[in-house]
Amino acid sequence: MTDDLAPKPTPILEFKFEPLEDFEWWRELKDGDGNVIERQLIGQYLVGQSYNCTRKSVHDALRGKCAQWAEEGKIQIKNLAPGEEFRIVKAG
Repeated sequence: MTDDLAPKPTPILEFKFEPLEDFEWWRELKDGDGNVIERQLIGQYLVGQSYNCTRKSVHDALRGKCAQWAEEGKIQIKNLAPGEEFRIVKAG
């Protein structure tokens, strides 16, 4: 029997977010002079869709962007546990 058949743990959903406008998230690579030499599309977010953010480390950058987007009025944070509020805490 292989491990491929073993059930995989479901990531813990931290929150959902819904865009209030359509927008894209681009990561830019810059040279030493600050000129953009490469752009990579990370995500495209559309009004009417709902997106998940889990507690997995792969979503650390997304969590930070959600804080920024919420402040800019681009998204609305949803599905937090009762009594919780959305906030970013940086360790170290």
